[in-house]
Amino acid sequence: MVTFTYIDPEHRNLDRYVAHLRTCRTLFRRLPRFQFLYVSTASGLQNEAAELFSFLVEGKGLTDFEPLLRPPNQMGQKTIWASD
Repeated sequence: MVTFTYIDPEHRNLDRYVAHLRTCRTLFRRLPRFQFLYVSTASGLQNEAAELFSFLVEGKGLTDFEPLLRPPNQMGQKTIWASD
């Protein structure tokens, strides 16, 4: 199984993370299985990062993140998600 890792350089918000997921989601959706690691020292972002992954990559929870469907105007802890 292939593993992807995103190391959060900002620790303030998830803007770059969202941009990264948008860029890679076509690849992620084509893979039958993979692991994705979100690494950040900001523990408060872990739950939101997990929800954004579910929304942007898996298409779950669309009502909570509807504004994220629109393209942007411009372009140690870890949580592991496995896509089956």
